[in-house]
Amino acid sequence: MRNSNLLNFSSPILLQKEIALLEAIDKFGSISKAAKAVPISYKAAWEMLDSMNNLSKEPIVLKVVGGKQGGGTKLTDYGRRLIEDYHLFKKEYDRFLDTLQGMDTFSRLALKISARNQLYGKIIEIKKDRASCEVSFELKSGVVLKSIITLDAANELELDIGDDIVGIIKASSILIFDKKDFRKKVNTFGGVVEDIERGNITSNIKLHIDNLDKFWITSKNSLLDELDIKIDKSAYIFIRPKDILIGK
Repeated sequence: MRNSNLLNFSSPILLQKEIALLEAIDKFGSISKAAKAVPISYKAAWEMLDSMNNLSKEPIVLKVVGGKQGGGTKLTDYGRRLIEDYHLFKKEYDRFLDTLQGMDTFSRLALKISARNQLYGKIIEIKKDRASCEVSFELKSGVVLKSIITLDAANELELDIGDDIVGIIKASSILIFDKKDFRKKVNTFGGVVEDIERGNITSNIKLHIDNLDKFWITSKNSLLDELDIKIDKSAYIFIRPKDILIGK
């Protein structure tokens, strides 16, 4: 089977809805029509696309502005290759399941991660000491994140410069500011607020960097009001290196 570097599939069953959404977008050229065809909500479709774009090396879908149809959404060539690779992989996966025993063990291996932020990156620097390892990796947008993990974890993952990895960050571990805090030079960068899901006490804020990497931040409403955080306005975020997990 062709070796794909588009995404690392842990289990194709877990990606069926995502692939169905991409196929529907390719057919209809519209996220709203594609969401109805799957079927899922329009909001869930957008969140699914954001997650896939974050995890992929290149954008999977693009917005189309103007035209006779008034704009829409289309798959990139990269997105179409992803669909092809998925179906090839799923055939091999189904063949594997036919001979697999011990389904309970497999189910545990295929667990999804609950952290909302999962971002694709490439390792550009590794620094090790006796107990820990600092891993610097570059996102699609060019932003460089630094993660500090244990030396045992780094050795187990067999990390090396140039490796493709996924940075995993809880939304509640990201701090938001209205301007850059120069006291926190590491993992401090800016973006544009794309969406705010406001709750009674806390809110979820989606921030994008050049529409390439998207972060979800959970913050108290009182802080958002104090900082005057609003959609389409710039904001800065800070992430402690120890709060970034590494997946490979």
